[in-house]
Amino acid sequence: MNYRHGDLMLKRINKLPKKLKKLNHNVLAHGETTGHRHVLVAERENMIELFEDEQGRMYFKTDGATVRHEEHKTITIEPGIYFVEHEQEYDPFSEEIKKVID
Repeated sequence: MNYRHGDLMLKRINKLPKKLKKLNHNVLAHGETTGHRHVLVAERENMIELFEDEQGRMYFKTDGATVRHEEHKTITIEPGIYFVEHEQEYDPFSEEIKKVID
């Protein structure tokens, strides 16, 4: 199952890639404009593990969690392994593909 939360898409995957760095926080994304954050929350701290690859892409493993943000409805995530994809947009003036700024 995949989940959409604001400008994030959480895609369920079968296994984590190799060579990931474990992160010591639970923030999936920071709002560049508002300062708001997409945050993983679980009943117990050890129910979430967040990772980052060499390109800065994020992954997480959870036994069940919610994602919270000041401007979006809280969603419940089923247990599993997920890839965090940031929505992108094409800027016709610069002819670049950029991350959507939240």
